[in-house]
Amino acid sequence: MPYSISMKVIHTIDKNIDIKMVYTMLKSNDPSGNWNRASSMGIERGLFDLITKSESFRDVKYILSNLYDEKYLRDKKLLFSMKKEFQNGWKEINDIFEKETENVVGKDWKYKEYKVIVSLFHPGVSNMLGDIVYLWIYDDLDVHLRITAHELLMTHIWQYLFKRFSEKEIYSNWNKYWSINEITTTYILGIEPKLNSLWSERMKGYENFLQNYPQLKESRDTLVEKYKNRETFDEFVDYALTLF
Repeated sequence: MPYSISMKVIHTIDKNIDIKMVYTMLKSNDPSGNWNRASSMGIERGLFDLITKSESFRDVKYILSNLYDEKYLRDKKLLFSMKKEFQNGWKEINDIFEKETENVVGKDWKYKEYKVIVSLFHPGVSNMLGDIVYLWIYDDLDVHLRITAHELLMTHIWQYLFKRFSEKEIYSNWNKYWSINEITTTYILGIEPKLNSLWSERMKGYENFLQNYPQLKESRDTLVEKYKNRETFDEFVDYALTLF
């Protein structure tokens, strides 16, 4: 595959995008459970119930905006220091990450630039077909790099999946395709030698990931040898689809 370094990953702070994703996530059917997701964000039960019952983001925007402001006042110094540390850390791995993921998936990255919203709420959120992911400031650099890579690679694999399969097929069987994406992303980052070498010792491999989705453990452990011994990436994905 012809290759040239072209993808950039920009860490940025954006209050409006950050709080809008809080609403989007808590109005979606989160595989880990919506209340579990809300708790991880620091959302209290009362606000969670308001979001659940609301008809639009406008109904709760003021409350979410105030909550962001409270967090910002408390963690402003941390927010800006981690943004700088995360950006500098990512620059060290960006080129290898781009090249090796393209080689494995067999597809160029769609966008020239991806944004990481340095968040006050989200431990890690990907984007099905977009160019924005979300990672919070409360993890250290080692964790941040591996999880950022995971969220970015999931967006890349979604692009691959939507190229190979129809929207109707994917949306009708969303949980199946999401499951395969999560598992495959974990394999790529934790098994491919050049990618696995990017992480600190405690973040290497695949066995200790996806613990927030216990329903995926059996399939993850079942598919690993097929991934390692695949003839092509397409062949592995087609085989994985038969198991869900």
